[in-house]
Amino acid sequence: MKKNLKKRIKVGVIAGCFSLGAFLAPQALPVTAPVAEAAVNPIAVLNPIFTGAMMHDLYLKMYIANGNLPEIQEKHLKENMGKAGQCLDVRANTVVSDVMQKLIDNGEYAMKATSLPFRWRVNNDKSFNASCYYSDYVTVNIGCINALHYNHDELAAVLSHEMIHGLCQHTANTAADVAGTNAALNLFLEGRADWINQVAVILERYNTAKNYTLPRENEADEMGFYLMASAGFNPGGFPAAMSKMPPSPSESIFNPDDHPEQKHRWEKGLKLMSDYGYGHATVDGATVLLDGTPLFTMTADDTYSGVERACFLAGAIAKGFHDNRFSSTWFFHKEGERTDFLTDDEVYKPLKDAVNEANIAEKFEELVTTAYSNDVKNQARGKYDKTYYELRKKIKEEKQKASEPTKENISTYTEKCSKYGSMGLAGMAAYEAERLLKCNPNNELQAFAHGQLGWAAFKKGEYEKSVDEHEKALALNPNNEWNYLRLGMAHNALGNPQAALEDIENLEKSAPGKYSYSYVVKGNAYDALNDHASAKSAFAAYMLVEPNNASYVPESYRNEIASEGVETSLGTGENVGVYEYNE
Repeated sequence: MKKNLKKRIKVGVIAGCFSLGAFLAPQALPVTAPVAEAAVNPIAVLNPIFTGAMMHDLYLKMYIANGNLPEIQEKHLKENMGKAGQCLDVRANTVVSDVMQKLIDNGEYAMKATSLPFRWRVNNDKSFNASCYYSDYVTVNIGCINALHYNHDELAAVLSHEMIHGLCQHTANTAADVAGTNAALNLFLEGRADWINQVAVILERYNTAKNYTLPRENEADEMGFYLMASAGFNPGGFPAAMSKMPPSPSESIFNPDDHPEQKHRWEKGLKLMSDYGYGHATVDGATVLLDGTPLFTMTADDTYSGVERACFLAGAIAKGFHDNRFSSTWFFHKEGERTDFLTDDEVYKPLKDAVNEANIAEKFEELVTTAYSNDVKNQARGKYDKTYYELRKKIKEEKQKASEPTKENISTYTEKCSKYGSMGLAGMAAYEAERLLKCNPNNELQAFAHGQLGWAAFKKGEYEKSVDEHEKALALNPNNEWNYLRLGMAHNALGNPQAALEDIENLEKSAPGKYSYSYVVKGNAYDALNDHASAKSAFAAYMLVEPNNASYVPESYRNEIASEGVETSLGTGENVGVYEYNE
């Protein structure tokens, strides 16, 4: 029985839970001989409940723990790229990275201590889809990007939805729910008639879709909308994207749909957008209304449908009301023949064009002013703000929890930072280093974190920041020797070779001969000081100890040293001896 149970859970949960989506249907439940007095034995009734709860907790802990490992995230990325293929469309990769970075940098959300920073890729699948693995790896189909015309606001709706799956650890929780239910059912149905088992399989499949996956999809829509809107995207991007989604498939109890109906998502998107702007902006078909007064009826252009264009305009109005507490800060004014208002944010540009082309600037200003007056009378803003009060409170509490100086938080951030660093992912290591510093650890770990931030800055070409962070690290812990090497590299990059030589001198005092790349740093510093002999000597020393990585030595010196009989090869550029610093 236990062997059968493990097999079913492995097939039904692990294979279906790498990313949030449809889980594999349970296999036929095993049938065994009836258990005597099973119907009246209280142990027989309670045992499935205890077993289900135990299995639920086991799988939840397993998924959360594995989802917090950088190496699992890397594994998911490689598996996905190997299966779907990495899309090399520069425009697609650029727009997805721009949107993801804006959501991460500007959105209002909280990341649990047991979650990884997001990584993402565009794949070659032509269908309309995206998904988030339980390791916070997000993959986006090129088919989705094409369907949404590479539009930042519509893609933000899709990507924020996927981010919420990761932030709320939806896959881990759904996997645990499925495992717990399957375990309980296996025990409860042991010895039952075959037809009862078959009915139970159908009902469990339906239960998984409707009671486990569907509510989390709805939560991802609602919280994802707030994430994208708080990051500065057009709130109309959400309903616009929903209007482009393929229609929901027909379903039955035998084939339940675990995602909201397309029509429902579209209607909910319109309401979320309108509520975000205190109920003033609405869309009816392709017509934009402000407090019930029609403003524009949009038609399709070469790129967008009339519905999409209406959503963008209504979303801009909603954003204007949400971001401005007074009508005066809309700053209506004339600029030549045009009326201008609000800010130069790209979100507002189509709205400004539509208002001026329709020649309704005065009417529009009057409607906006009246809307604010009515808000005061009806206390509308207070009513709508309650919608997000609990969410903001939850986000604040989660942030505080993740920043508490507990041993668990400090340990997990340190481990993830170190692992990302060893994987050559300086930016990811820096993210965990920032989280580590918020926990105010001891000086040694603070030095470690500042060193990681300094290296990430160096990789980004921010050399002054790199020097600053490495100096902070050494002030906290002078024995953290690799910071001398990186500081020397940053000083060289800033054009301060004398300081770089001093850094290497300090390194050699604390760790003589440990870091072969120090010869390269020294050689580059002497070369910048026009000391050819000393530079050549340093580079020659490096080529002697690292004969397979001569590519780090400037070509002129490399050729000169090689002509004197030193045998070397350029190598792969992936190793610098004891000290690895590649991305």
